[in-house]
Amino acid sequence: MNLDVHLPAIVLRDTHAFGQWMAGAEGAIRESLRSFARVVDVEAILQEALLRVWQVAPRFVPDGGDNGLLRLGVRIARNLAISETRRQKK
Repeated sequence: MNLDVHLPAIVLRDTHAFGQWMAGAEGAIRESLRSFARVVDVEAILQEALLRVWQVAPRFVPDGGDNGLLRLGVRIARNLAISETRRQKK
């Protein structure tokens, strides 16, 4: 299912629509962080990524592909995990 069906309502700050989007997106974002599980707090990274998606969603411009907002969420989560891994190595 293309979770971007919720995007118009999310852009209007509909928390219910964002909750529905999160219910569909959480598993995929969590799965994308599996390789970081030994190094970072995946739950904290996931929560921060979801918060950031909520913050940037009104400015999100779909690229025409399915699940654009989900792909953005995965990218945000993985970048956060990489940054946290680097921070811990210092």
